Amino acid sequence: MFSWKTSVTKCSRAAFIRVSPGEALAREDRRRQVVITKQLKGGRAGMRPMDHSMLKCLFSLLLLTVSAADPPSNAAILASEMTPGNASNTNQPSNTATPSCTTRRCLASMLIAKEALSQPQSPSCISNISVPLIVYETLSVDTKDLRFESQLQVMLSWEDPDLSWNTSVYHHDMVVLPVSKIWTPELHVTNGVQTTIKHSNKDLLVHSNGTIEHMVIMNTVVGCEVNLYNYPFASDFCPIAINVWALKGCGMFLNFGAVSTTSANRGDWLTENVKLDAKGGRDDRNYLWVSLKMRSENPFLSLVLPSILIIVADVVSLALPLGGGERISFKVTLVLSFIMFLIILNDLLPGGGQCSPIIRECPVCNAPE
Repeated sequence: MFSWKTSVTKCSRAAFIRVSPGEALAREDRRRQVVITKQLKGGRAGMRPMDHSMLKCLFSLLLLTVSAADPPSNAAILASEMTPGNASNTNQPSNTATPSCTTRRCLASMLIAKEALSQPQSPSCISNISVPLIVYETLSVDTKDLRFESQLQVMLSWEDPDLSWNTSVYHHDMVVLPVSKIWTPELHVTNGVQTTIKHSNKDLLVHSNGTIEHMVIMNTVVGCEVNLYNYPFASDFCPIAINVWALKGCGMFLNFGAVSTTSANRGDWLTENVKLDAKGGRDDRNYLWVSLKMRSENPFLSLVLPSILIIVADVVSLALPLGGGERISFKVTLVLSFIMFLIILNDLLPGGGQCSPIIRECPVCNAPE
């Protein structure tokens, strides 16, 4: 505690110190700030910091008690939100609405996380599967077992609303997703003896509106009763039934587009035409009608031409003289050659169908309609 003598000494020394006008103004400003601070504190500038802390704690407890007993009304909440301090926060976008990562990879991760492994559930319980293009190819025709093998490249397109996104958030129109993480329709060949289906790629294409595009490759073996009566000048139609699962009004429905062929020449058979048609007027039975025609050059050279030569040789042998035994020996050689040729011919000729080749036997067989 300072004595009055010390204060008087300091005041007397300050009286002799020469003060500039700028320093005087600064001292006056500081004095005013001290006065304003004292007024804001309610005139209790002399109160100790400990007293202020106690008052703040008591006031906070009082507010908590009042708020628990009587929650604020909607008008009070609205008024608090409209305060200048909160108005600046309301104009800012929420961090939860806009993801921090909007790249194409982040978009793909977001769609994969949805685990859309089941069929899209539409209100009608039917998913429309569009087949805009089928590329057909005949691989082989087995005339012994009456089967033919073919390959189909089928383009598929369908919609899944759960895989759509907002392009204003993710600025991408398309994204590539792994096919193992997304549901894909399964096709069936109902009249197929053996069918294998594989994906043409491990990825598929997804558009922003939920449209998905994909391609599958089908290798199928189908039994076909080919009319071989005019062998080796045979031709006939063979059906391939392509369908999907549907039961009691639920399932899938196929909408077909164009059909094209590739590699029409395959072995001894030629693919003339492939067209799509529904059998019996039912939309749930979709058939590809494959028009096959046999190329007669090779069978004619290997089967018919030797038969003609043997017949000609038999006729020419009649001109040989009867004496000396030349005609008899030639005839025996010709008969043995003809027997060997028939054995080979029996292995090469197709058979087993309703209309066997006329070379083998001569049944009554109606021509195809």
